[in-house]
Amino acid sequence: MNQYEIIEKCLNISHKVRFVGIYDNGELYHKTQNNIQTYLSPSETERSCIQALLRYKTRLLLSDKIGKPIWSITMYEKLYRVTIPMRHHALMLLSMELSSDPIGISTKIIEIINESNLNLE
Repeated sequence: MNQYEIIEKCLNISHKVRFVGIYDNGELYHKTQNNIQTYLSPSETERSCIQALLRYKTRLLLSDKIGKPIWSITMYEKLYRVTIPMRHHALMLLSMELSSDPIGISTKIIEIINESNLNLE
């Protein structure tokens, strides 16, 4: 499965998934749910991905004591933002409606990632 096939499968989990992006070695692959207006510009989205990768690498500093991060969920005033690490330099970033179930959706997305060739390390 390539990045866009994974993204499409993730978007199809729920109409409450607004955005799915895979940031892989400096390249951003992404798609927004149909008829959804984005809050961030393309350059802001790219910057957000870089910041998420830096935060993930910071979390890894404690992984020998508490384990590797599986996902990170942040609730904002307008949406949930979920970050899921994939392979070494790849992260999946999602945004979801506040009325969604971010844990349930993230669990299904991890299953999709594990079925793909971009599985967690």
